[in-house]
Amino acid sequence: MIRMIVSMPPETKNWLEEYGRRHHLSAAEVIRRALKLYRRKGASPEDSQDVLIRTQGKWISVTGDSQAYIDEIRGQWDRRK
Repeated sequence: MIRMIVSMPPETKNWLEEYGRRHHLSAAEVIRRALKLYRRKGASPEDSQDVLIRTQGKWISVTGDSQAYIDEIRGQWDRRK
């Protein structure tokens, strides 16, 4: 297995250690299992594509070319600097 260092808030580490103690698991095993479950239940690239397809054209408050609008807004940010 590949080793890695993970930074987390103290309260998360405390929860992880307590959960591991209750279930007789190492922190590493808890993380491995959680990631396996997350990957199994998480969003896939196909899910992301589905969201894009279902929401295309939904930005109805902007008329005209959306890229021109975005460029204008970004230009306003640049002028603020």
